[in-house]
Amino acid sequence: MTIIDSNSLEDGAELRADVCIVGAGAAGITIALQLAASGRSVCLLESGNEHHSDDVQALYDLDNQGYPIRENFMARVRAFGGSCNLWAGRAMKLSPIDFEERDWVPHSGWPIRFEDLSRYYPLAERVLRVPSFSRFERVADLRDADPKERSLFDGDEFSPSVALWGAKPMRFGKIYRRQLRNSRDISVYLNANVTEIVPTEGGDAIAGLEVRTLAGRRFRAKADQYVLACGGLENARLLLVSRRRHAHGIGNENDLVGRYYLDHPRTLLGSVRLNLPARLPYLMGLPLADGKVQLGIALSERAQREDRVLNSYLSVEPQLSDFAAQQYGRTVNALKTVLKRGHSGSRIRFNPTNIADVREMIYLLTPKELMPHFLYRYYAWLKRAMRRTLSVSHLTVINFCEQVPDPDSRVTLGTERDALDMHKLVLRWRVGTAEVASIERLHARLARRLNAVGIGTLEQGMTLDSAPRFTDASHHLGTARMSDSPHTGVVDRNCRVHGMENLYIAGSAVFPTAGHANPTLTIVALAIRLADHLKQLCS
Repeated sequence: MTIIDSNSLEDGAELRADVCIVGAGAAGITIALQLAASGRSVCLLESGNEHHSDDVQALYDLDNQGYPIRENFMARVRAFGGSCNLWAGRAMKLSPIDFEERDWVPHSGWPIRFEDLSRYYPLAERVLRVPSFSRFERVADLRDADPKERSLFDGDEFSPSVALWGAKPMRFGKIYRRQLRNSRDISVYLNANVTEIVPTEGGDAIAGLEVRTLAGRRFRAKADQYVLACGGLENARLLLVSRRRHAHGIGNENDLVGRYYLDHPRTLLGSVRLNLPARLPYLMGLPLADGKVQLGIALSERAQREDRVLNSYLSVEPQLSDFAAQQYGRTVNALKTVLKRGHSGSRIRFNPTNIADVREMIYLLTPKELMPHFLYRYYAWLKRAMRRTLSVSHLTVINFCEQVPDPDSRVTLGTERDALDMHKLVLRWRVGTAEVASIERLHARLARRLNAVGIGTLEQGMTLDSAPRFTDASHHLGTARMSDSPHTGVVDRNCRVHGMENLYIAGSAVFPTAGHANPTLTIVALAIRLADHLKQLCS
């Protein structure tokens, strides 16, 4: 219908729709468009405006009391389009083993199978405008792969971990703004902060949402069905603060909301000394006409079961000189200024005192993620043209970890309050020993394989005596996990909050386990699946 600034509403106004969605990010916008296409009326509430605001962004402030997370780094964006305004565009699929109950991984297993979700991945690919995964999942079928790359994945010890990027990172607010504005069935309300979920008198359904603006407007939203789609941290906070009829928060009768918090710990550890000449196009990253692709290296499911380890993986990037590392921050800021694009570099605040952190980011935000597609394609062509006279002798190893779901890794409500008088969150992220042991086994197997196929030698790899310094990936997962039983999870297999007839959770909060994959593709696939379920309810 239109996009409305909630500050223009009268105090006490009441919004009505078939479905009310909280959060206009990847999950919320996807669900809204899917429902509107089937004729359902949708009220889409977004806390932010169309552009970044420091006052609104401050509502995300939290108190981290657990494992250190990155400083000088914007992990989330409270604005129209959500945190995809910062997303570098990396899309990955979960693996079948991620859905299984593994006896060596406590609290593992989804109530749905990989096959239940995999049919939604092609639809999510189209929403995110990334190339099709089916083109790259069999290394033997890649015509321009190096024979050594193919040999690395021969047998059943290693599996390729496929990462894809579209020609542009998906900016949901920008790309879908016109479609949302012109929709007859979707009303988008900006500056609309949900401060409480209000149950019915019986407490087993939702009667409405209390909404406020920072300017002081108050109103209520009512619908037949409600979806929280405001991220892995905010979804938990809204459930926990809503205590009008539930003393410990909605969906929290078993003290599970906010528990099992997961991220993807990452670390730079190890290097590969190459046997020259070396040509590894897919391992190093390759531009495509419609995007970019890179293969990572993971243990096969057989090897994971044999070693009883987590589903982690690693990727490699050309190792830069010390001089190049020192210039990295300046280069990123120059790209931001010249290109005026909202790429990943815009989330980092560089200054001379945090050059050590910049060095760590070099291999986490690589040219394929920082550069616009046309520029990266030229950059890659130039590298290939220079290969005759300039060869890379070493590769840096970037490790991406799955985590064991830990009930003591969690978010809770703190005593400090924000500008809306809501409790700020306290984050206690925990990283255990299983993550270190899993990378150690991956390195040990890979060292033998690299030598066997003639790629090179793994140097300074992981050992159990050298625990690494991890950094977080800004992937906020698991705080309202999916389970068939309310005693082990917050939502059921259809993402409905246990004990509530009409309240659903969308996004990464529902992940019982997270594998090693960037979650955005799975978030969108689950959003489409949830939209299909809601269509059936409204029919």
